[in-house]
Amino acid sequence: MSQPNNLQKYMELNQKGRVMVEYIWIDSEGGVRSKSRTLEAKEGGYEPKDLPICNFDGSSTGQAPGDNSDVYVPPPRRLFADPFRTEGGTNILALCDCYNADGTANKFNARREAAKLMAVLHNNFSTKETREEGGMKAIENYITRLESRPPYWNATVSNETHTWPGYYRCPHTVLKVGRPLTAERWVIDTTGCQYGFSDVLYPYEKYRE
Repeated sequence: MSQPNNLQKYMELNQKGRVMVEYIWIDSEGGVRSKSRTLEAKEGGYEPKDLPICNFDGSSTGQAPGDNSDVYVPPPRRLFADPFRTEGGTNILALCDCYNADGTANKFNARREAAKLMAVLHNNFSTKETREEGGMKAIENYITRLESRPPYWNATVSNETHTWPGYYRCPHTVLKVGRPLTAERWVIDTTGCQYGFSDVLYPYEKYRE
């Protein structure tokens, strides 16, 4: 059974002026992976361009063969405040693309092409009002690990946050969906590890089918 209170005391340990960066990326199956790196604190805080390149074993995530397994994540596209490691308020989540050792984009790096497409779409929307018209929803179902049932599964559905127990929707505008939604998925997974639930996420349109 998860014990969030026991974990929290370790999350709040004195970092002695250092910053923890959680590099986050999408693996070969569309799952969210991450790796921590500790850096010296920087006056004024870190910007994406300030962060060093990080690497990981791509053979463990299905993103590279075993004989040439290094995959690199360069300075990230977006930073978020870390909601779990809160000591000092300087720890960050870094949303990253993945590249092979030769500098080419990893074949599972769909974010790179998505960024190009979003840039084209952004240029075709001339005003703030029209930019925010498009959007999408993500369906999230939470299941308790021990019982394989949604939280409050035996409660009256009308008392639940949404249509059925354990069901939530998170709307995002189309031009901002990629990075916030990926960070959101990582936060949900991490929260689930602490509180003992699993999550199932899929696009709203798939649910409608």
